[in-house]
Amino acid sequence: MNTHRVTLAGNTGFRVTMRGIERLRRYGIPFSAIAVVSDPAPENAARFYDFFAELGVNTIGVNVEEEEGVNHGAKDSDPVRATEFWASLADAWRANPVIRLREIQRVLNFAGAVLGSHDTAPTPTSAPWDPMPTVAYDGGVIMLSPELAGFTDARFGDFTTGNVLKDGLDVLVAEAEERTSWIPEFWQGVDACRATITLPELDEPGLYLSNVDSLDNTRGTVQDFAYGDAELRSLDLTQTQLVTGRITGVRAKRAEFEAVNLHGIEISESLLGSARWTGSKLTRVHVRDCKLMGASLDGLVLDDVLFEGCKLDFATFEKVRVTGPVAFIGCVLTEATFTDCDLSDVVFTDCTLRLTEFATGRYRNTDLRENDLSAIRGVANLSKVRIDPGQQSDLAEALVNALDITIGED
Repeated sequence: MNTHRVTLAGNTGFRVTMRGIERLRRYGIPFSAIAVVSDPAPENAARFYDFFAELGVNTIGVNVEEEEGVNHGAKDSDPVRATEFWASLADAWRANPVIRLREIQRVLNFAGAVLGSHDTAPTPTSAPWDPMPTVAYDGGVIMLSPELAGFTDARFGDFTTGNVLKDGLDVLVAEAEERTSWIPEFWQGVDACRATITLPELDEPGLYLSNVDSLDNTRGTVQDFAYGDAELRSLDLTQTQLVTGRITGVRAKRAEFEAVNLHGIEISESLLGSARWTGSKLTRVHVRDCKLMGASLDGLVLDDVLFEGCKLDFATFEKVRVTGPVAFIGCVLTEATFTDCDLSDVVFTDCTLRLTEFATGRYRNTDLRENDLSAIRGVANLSKVRIDPGQQSDLAEALVNALDITIGED
């Protein structure tokens, strides 16, 4: 704490802060600290670390001062000097690792997760979140990000959850999501990143898609194309490669694809009736607002595939294998069936899963959050999936229905 931090009376806040820390220590309350370093001098790194180690913090987080929010007076740090500061700080921690140094711990956790093929971080709805409340000078409380203090927005106002002059901090933390409209939206945004899917880049500069009248080609490959607005009795393709293209507004009464591989393809606003798709690989494919009701998808390999707003009622997925990010967003899968599929890490969000059957298969880390699971089938096969805490009752109801259990009042 230095002269940059002052009380309302204009005095340095060091003694006040230390009195608060002493009170925490007296009552055995663990505490951590966040330090803003205005001058990342390498020669001070060891003394900096030793101070917090002697203070007895559990964790120290280190932020090099930067210009953001209401802080307009920060000086740009010399990158070389800042790098040397971090190196010296890491050396001090290695010499005496009695506290957790947040930034180093995050790097070690990430490296360990990658090397061990584990999740690199808990997702917010599957683990308790740290509200990190910041109390502003006027008593306003901002959750999650101190940087929001001093900002206002037309939709969210001043981003505060409440004020400690009116409500206790414990009440504000407990009711944060109910009181603060931007927090649920924040989590929705974070959850939307759960599956990072690389979609086809069909509008990049220099790419020209030629209009084609058919997807059938004697060479077996159709590339850099646009195909659409077609009314077909049938659409049959065999041993075909579709590379970098857009398929829009195709309506086929019957579709059969065998060994048809797609790479960098967008399919939108199309109806493929009685579709049968076998032995194919889809890479970087976006299927949007399409109707594939009653489709049979057998032996497909999916890598970077997004099904968005599609109707897949009564579809059957058999021996479908996922090798990269895959997500179903806002899809209808009423009475669809997954059999002998590997859906590990697949994300289902805001989907209709009424009487959807998850038969024998692999579902490790399949993300079923943000869906109503009360009417799904095959609950017993969903080992190691991810759900929200509130979905436990959904699965219980689905299991009761699957076992045909009668619940009596007697």
